[in-house]
Amino acid sequence: MNYIVDGLNVCKWQELKTSLPILLTLLLELYKKGDTFTCIFDAVTPHRLREEGLADDLPVYQELKTAFSEYFTEVTGGIEADDIVLSIAHSSNSDVISNDRFRKNKYTDRYPWLESDPKRLIKGCVVSGNLIVSELSINVPVDKDSSSLMTEIQKSLGGASSTSRNERQLGKRKRTKENARFFPSTGQQLKHRSQVEKFSNDDELTLVRGRGKAASIENPSKDIPSTMPTASDLAKREKLLQEIKEFRAEDTRRRKAERLLKRSR
Repeated sequence: MNYIVDGLNVCKWQELKTSLPILLTLLLELYKKGDTFTCIFDAVTPHRLREEGLADDLPVYQELKTAFSEYFTEVTGGIEADDIVLSIAHSSNSDVISNDRFRKNKYTDRYPWLESDPKRLIKGCVVSGNLIVSELSINVPVDKDSSSLMTEIQKSLGGASSTSRNERQLGKRKRTKENARFFPSTGQQLKHRSQVEKFSNDDELTLVRGRGKAASIENPSKDIPSTMPTASDLAKREKLLQEIKEFRAEDTRRRKAERLLKRSR
């Protein structure tokens, strides 16, 4: 599942104070669950971090945008992040993680699902130092600083923004030796090459923790809930990345036009 994350909103889930560790903790939990995300920040985010004297947060924030631009985007001043969050969520049919209710008429008129399918808006909070997002079964402590969490982000995302987590997972599975595949529930190794070949290609096995039934040789994927991304998930991801690319191109054109206008005055 891919989520569109309202970055600054999530940072304010605890007493409305801007806290980058809250957001990073959430994103790491999404990663652990096998989900992907696109995080959109308001243009005022760095100013909020600077004003609140969060010395560690600001350099980490800048590094997120630079090193992992596929995942983190800051909108141009004068553009509301909510507009971009909802536009991308709408085009990619993704859920939104934000406590914003998006009740402005321009949003409800343009995106009817805000009222017809409110479950697509996922909310959370921080209670007694714990990040809680009930819809996603997340309840974890926020007990690390930005620098420590950034180190985990770098390890998780691989330090290469051009390679998505989904692609790395698929590549790892393809490198798995044929004689090292297992039934998900019994852990029984498939010893014969003929059996392994029947589990290959589109019906490749996925290990599921404590769930699923042993598959039959004739129908290996039956009753196995896959945690791997589907072709549809990957297609949505590609569409979303293309939309972000177009948004950045338009943003560059706008900045150039503004500079030319200033020079002409």
